[in-house]
Amino acid sequence: MNKSDTEKGNKVVKKEPAQKKTTQKRPMGNRSRVALLLVSLVAVIGGLIVAGVGMKTKKVKQESNVFTYQVNTTSSYQVVLKNNSIYDTPTLEEGRVYSDALTDHIAVQLRSELVGDQAATLHVDYDINAELDGFFNNDPTKKVYSKVQNLKHVSTEPTQDGRVTVEESVDVSPDLFAGFVTEAEKELGSTTSKSMSLVLSGKYYIDVNGQQQTKDFTYTLPMPIRGANKLYTVDKPDAAADSGSITNSTLVKERPNQKLTPVGVVLLVIGLGMGVSVLVLTKAPDEREAIGLAQKEVVRKQRSHLVNVRELPDFSGRMLVQINDIEDMISLSEEMGSPILCALDENDVPKDGKFLILSDTTAYFLKN
Repeated sequence: MNKSDTEKGNKVVKKEPAQKKTTQKRPMGNRSRVALLLVSLVAVIGGLIVAGVGMKTKKVKQESNVFTYQVNTTSSYQVVLKNNSIYDTPTLEEGRVYSDALTDHIAVQLRSELVGDQAATLHVDYDINAELDGFFNNDPTKKVYSKVQNLKHVSTEPTQDGRVTVEESVDVSPDLFAGFVTEAEKELGSTTSKSMSLVLSGKYYIDVNGQQQTKDFTYTLPMPIRGANKLYTVDKPDAAADSGSITNSTLVKERPNQKLTPVGVVLLVIGLGMGVSVLVLTKAPDEREAIGLAQKEVVRKQRSHLVNVRELPDFSGRMLVQINDIEDMISLSEEMGSPILCALDENDVPKDGKFLILSDTTAYFLKN
């Protein structure tokens, strides 16, 4: 088989070079292009501002608890009696009515405790005082004299387990201030109303990893005074409860308006997309395209007055009258009762730019 036979048996196909696709820009009126570009610019600027506000951070003080604690202080008591033939027990429990004549002393148990949620270094300083107040005419606000007698002062050793407890037993006699009252009223030349109380007060010291805090506490229990009342009661208060915490403050950055960030991004994308589309897909019209756009605008505005025909009818043999603008054309159409004819192309632009009104003898036309 020779070379010529090979060429005959094989068909040679020549590949045409691929043609590069080009995007045809659509003509758009200058006003419309400028308006769209302005809207695009506003959207871009607005998007940047909104996104910037959403991304803006500010420092916020954030506190976390390092040590949380509870303080509870309470008491219990018994009235210890003198020898008598009425009661068959040496003491009477809380909540009863007691005889002043049969009372030897009040046995009081005081308890206060601070309990934390974790290990900490704790200690407490406290005092137990008996306090006497003399006042005028049974009015505690009109105080005549006061007397304080310290019964005990204690400063405890530090503990490390996050708990510290005060437990004390005190015997209080109704005659505790008898000598003082006698001398005071003798010098005053008058008797006074009186009240006596047992007061536990102090301060807890808390140290957690170098962070320190103090917590004050006070508990007051009324006590009877000899001779003030033949029968008396002890109005024991409810347990005193308190709490507190040691906190650690740090500054953290927060974005309080972060929900605005995606809104700003959407505006930015819309604005950029609109601007790029206008610049890439549209162009300023040349003279012919500008005329076509103007005619298309006329058709859009006056569509209800126009009749679109496939081809304009032949108007040879009629007198030709050229009209200057579409408004005059519409007025003439309404006056004559004849439609305005035009033949629109695929772009809704009148072919040859003509609008036509026909009468029996005259053809009125507008040509842009």
